[in-house]
Amino acid sequence: MSATPLSASAPEVATPLTLPQGSAVARRLRFLKEYGVWRKAVRELWRFKWREHRGRPVVGTYHTRGKGVAYSIRHATRDVGIFAEVFIAGEYDLPPAVSARLEALGRPPRILDLGANIGLFAAYCRERWPEAAITAVEPDPENLELLRATAADAKIVVVPACATTHEGSVRFVAGEFAESHVAAEDSNEDTIELASVDAFRFAKAADLVKIDIEGSEWEILADTRFGELEAEALVMEWHDISCPHPDPRAAAHAALEQAGFEVLCENRPVASNGTIWALRTR
Repeated sequence: MSATPLSASAPEVATPLTLPQGSAVARRLRFLKEYGVWRKAVRELWRFKWREHRGRPVVGTYHTRGKGVAYSIRHATRDVGIFAEVFIAGEYDLPPAVSARLEALGRPPRILDLGANIGLFAAYCRERWPEAAITAVEPDPENLELLRATAADAKIVVVPACATTHEGSVRFVAGEFAESHVAAEDSNEDTIELASVDAFRFAKAADLVKIDIEGSEWEILADTRFGELEAEALVMEWHDISCPHPDPRAAAHAALEQAGFEVLCENRPVASNGTIWALRTR
């Protein structure tokens, strides 16, 4: 696969598949175990590994091992960590109750990805449900380049805008990879003006909704229409940024339960964020 140079200013992240510390035997065993896990997610693993080892900010295109869904990442950036969360750590592995509910539909699910970033969750869904209808909403111009490349191969509908509760525009802090976000009203950060869309226009037809929009989730959770969603399941990363409540985690749980969702589990909650799986109660 070709590799496209990026700006030299891209931040570096920890390199995957590095030889761990300890005895020679222990290092080899741990390396082989890690390699086996990664090999299940990347067909072109040695190319992937080599580019990470070199530590140069280039774009690499790869394929899932099962159904060959193409996706692109920016090496030596946060993208690699996001890839590991999605495909290696199982951040979005469906809880059994969610899997059963979506299987009971008797058809491929309709999926809405709010905060699609470079399209890794969308690629994960395409790998699991080849015939699913997937809509991905993402505003960051740099992320959109990679998302569109993935979407073209995987037949994903891309909406280039910020997911909010209104149509219009917002001030946006771009170029921060997965951490790009809508600027706070009193923010002194460098911003650009980008289009915003009413997320509920897309959510009303979705069976599975994923929300990871770096603080903008609070506006959506507070909207009365959130309780009217007919989605069977939802996975959401809450953030402390822009949260109007002193305890963001408790506020996220309360908002979901008030809207008629049962919280099933939460992955890796820390003080600043956590990922919640929830199921619509009947």
